[in-house]
Amino acid sequence: MSAHETAVCTRKGAVEASRSAVSSRTQAPSARKPHVSLPGPVAHAEVVAELRAKLLAFLDARGTIDAQQWKDLTGASRKFTIPIAEYFDAEKLTVRRENVRVLRGA
Repeated sequence: MSAHETAVCTRKGAVEASRSAVSSRTQAPSARKPHVSLPGPVAHAEVVAELRAKLLAFLDARGTIDAQQWKDLTGASRKFTIPIAEYFDAEKLTVRRENVRVLRGA
């Protein structure tokens, strides 16, 4: 076997091992703590509950939140914060009005 074939086999084995590890972590949610599927990433239910509490406290104090404030509040990038904000919209907790989100019914 050439060095290139060995490297390809090694990489293939690493990919297979990675797939196996990811699969074992995602196949048994009943044995693990529940998770929440978002429009993009998957988040742990406890994390989403914490973010919900932070969001509610922020909206109670200020009334609206924009994307930058939400990003600062969560400490995460827009890649993760926008899908979570959209999740809260879908859950009818918040509603987007132009460039800000407010509590639904407010």
